Amino acid sequence: MKSVLVNPGLPAAPVDIEEDDLRRELGFISLAYPFDDPVCLVHDDDGIANHRAPNRTVNGMIIPGPFYVLGVSCEGELLSLSPALQEKYLKVFALPETFPPGQWKVATTIQEDLHGVYVRIDTSWIPAEEDPGAEDPAEEES
Repeated sequence: MKSVLVNPGLPAAPVDIEEDDLRRELGFISLAYPFDDPVCLVHDDDGIANHRAPNRTVNGMIIPGPFYVLGVSCEGELLSLSPALQEKYLKVFALPETFPPGQWKVATTIQEDLHGVYVRIDTSWIPAEEDPGAEDPAEEES
């Protein structure tokens, strides 16, 4: 399938990939649909737990680790990108984002109401200078 590969710190690149290879490269995959086009982002669902580096911000959410942009059918089947969509998303992800050194912060909230119990997981990238628990490298040298 024709796709766009987006790696942390690198410009997007056109690649051909098969669905089995996606699972081998990314592990437990998750699909996100942040755009109006018939495309999805295929990424490692455990990217934060696997300590993958932050890659790109998409609609306010930081995607950890590499991801692929693939076409998707109305039924959710993964498809090759058309040449026009491949070109479009090569441009969308052409410039790599840089993130300051830091770590992932995961906050879990459990809520209960009349319909059941819900678990909400919020994640964010905390730069080292904003993390009160981070050690100051200057102090380690003394």
